[in-house]
Amino acid sequence: RPAGEASRRPQVLPASMGLSVLIPPGAATDTVTVILRCAEYEPYHPEGVKKTRRPNWRRKPHPEYAVMLPLDPAKLTDGVRIPELTGVSIEAKLGESSTPRAGTRALSVFVVNRRTAGERGRRDQQMLFQVSLEVRYEAGFLARPALRRGGELDDKIASLQYRHVCEYAVGHGVAVEAPTAIGGKVTSVATTWLPRSEVRRVATSDTLGEGLSVEQRMSALAELPDGATVRRVLGDLPTAYGRWIDKQRGAAIDPADRDTLNELVKSAEDARRRIAAGIELLASSDEARAAFALANRAMADQATKRLGLADPQWRLFQLAFVLLCLPSVTDDRHEERDWVELIFFPTGGGKTEAYLGVIAYTLLLRRMRGQARPDGGRGVAVILRYTLRLLTLDQFERATTLMCALELLRRQQPALLGSARFAVGLWVGASATSNTMVQVKADLGEYRKGTGASPCPLARCPWCKKAFTAQSITLDNPKRPTAVIVGCENDTCAFSPARHRDGLPVVFVDEQVYRELPAFLVGTVDKFAMVPWRAETGMLFGRVAAMAGREMIEPGEPVPKAAVRLPQGLRKPALIVQDELHLISGPLGTMVGLYETAIEELCARTEGGKRIVPKVIASTATVRRAAQQVQSLMGRANVRAFPPQGPDPGETFFAEVDHKGDGRLYLGVAAPGRAFRGVQ
Repeated sequence: RPAGEASRRPQVLPASMGLSVLIPPGAATDTVTVILRCAEYEPYHPEGVKKTRRPNWRRKPHPEYAVMLPLDPAKLTDGVRIPELTGVSIEAKLGESSTPRAGTRALSVFVVNRRTAGERGRRDQQMLFQVSLEVRYEAGFLARPALRRGGELDDKIASLQYRHVCEYAVGHGVAVEAPTAIGGKVTSVATTWLPRSEVRRVATSDTLGEGLSVEQRMSALAELPDGATVRRVLGDLPTAYGRWIDKQRGAAIDPADRDTLNELVKSAEDARRRIAAGIELLASSDEARAAFALANRAMADQATKRLGLADPQWRLFQLAFVLLCLPSVTDDRHEERDWVELIFFPTGGGKTEAYLGVIAYTLLLRRMRGQARPDGGRGVAVILRYTLRLLTLDQFERATTLMCALELLRRQQPALLGSARFAVGLWVGASATSNTMVQVKADLGEYRKGTGASPCPLARCPWCKKAFTAQSITLDNPKRPTAVIVGCENDTCAFSPARHRDGLPVVFVDEQVYRELPAFLVGTVDKFAMVPWRAETGMLFGRVAAMAGREMIEPGEPVPKAAVRLPQGLRKPALIVQDELHLISGPLGTMVGLYETAIEELCARTEGGKRIVPKVIASTATVRRAAQQVQSLMGRANVRAFPPQGPDPGETFFAEVDHKGDGRLYLGVAAPGRAFRGVQ
């Protein structure tokens, strides 16, 4: 039909609605009470007002109509007419069901409007409005069995976790209100046009149990002099987790769910073992303990600057996740190296802080170990990928704050962490940042004239929060720039050019990213589509021939005499973090999966006949079919979700459902016969 022309399809509105329930076995003399509530609208003309072809309408409420229905199929065939409502009847059908037990009676009750459509313009007079149907049975209705229990583990876990959530009625052309059990039984069910459900908030839990304590303050964990101290301040964590696991083993469940519970307990026990292994690594390895302490110092400093906290501390699940990852991040030959660690926690629960802790540890460990090599631990060590560019820019400030903290630590300990600065690079499309020095020079000129936006993705200093101006962004060489310097205009800030010529440790122009190779690279998944088309991208994966100061030299380019030659190149990225994994699905997931195989190959290396791959961490707000998604996307068979789920929804050792505060209220609209746009 022509654009803008209304649909010629006639509107078909329902003439009936109803619900179905299950009733325990009983005699044919049993009865149920059906209560009908409704209203009509009748045309009228107000006195003193000139009559028109289009009447006014007045609501005509009706009292409740109660009908007793015998539970005898022979007596239900004709239905029950409502004398006060011409053409309206209560009709029912009674059948037999073998579930949940033999002899169960299945009852369907409907209110039916058999009136004719009526004359044009007055059809609403033939309709019923605000219709509600309630069915009561004093002996109580039976819960409908969960017939759709699937064979996948996710389905079995859902069946176990929601074993106490029952469905007592099903609406036909309408929704049904969630009934309230009185005295252990549901005696009344009713329809509703606006079904609602409240989802309670899942909050982190730091409860350990009587007599147990774990040091969660970052400042205290930055001071761990020996292994005995590590075991003393952290050793109670796996002990408390073990007690919780033992308690879950004794949960009262249906025998059919016992195998599923055993799987959950096994996953939790595996996580407890890995946390204990991380603690033992810190206790036995001076190198790991030193990197862990410095990482805590950096995390504490960035939390203080970003959130204004005097003495920041980890949430228990964040600390546990960092400890759990330590062995496979520290030892690139560890059996868990190719496992994908999946952080599963609701939005706002602290997932970002958890993987930032692992990132800080990885960056520090790379630099500490690199001081014994010609490369000094340089190169891209960590890649953090997002799906959406807006989300990337929002999180970039958090990553920059962490890198500021790490850079200050490096300045204090250059012998341990090297002379090259810690920097974070933003690697996204041209619509978000400038890709070339020529472009950024032009963009900066427009910004200074007031005719363009700032080429810098940061609006303020991440360390002291002072807003940037056009004078905050400069070029190292105005005529032939090779680097953009972002400096804070607050002279007391540690990242003011007056205090340090490098300014903030941030790189956001592609050419400068390739030239400097910042240790921490933040990007979007679509940017990696450039890898086959731009030779420079190989430098991100260690393909470097030499380095001259801060500048990296690509194979095939002239090498200055003073440059340090790197016949083996740089170390490849050791950690890949994929945030918001659940967004990579459908067509996007198909495309990302094609590149993912190549990215892992570029990051992998072989030493002593063993293939070494980067550690992968993924963050998600939903865990359903996570193993299948990771297998399809990354080709890795082993996925470990953390925290492992428990037998109750939302409840783990590290999380609990907040039953006191307000949750999220979801509201549905049942509007059969109406267009979705009209309902909106």
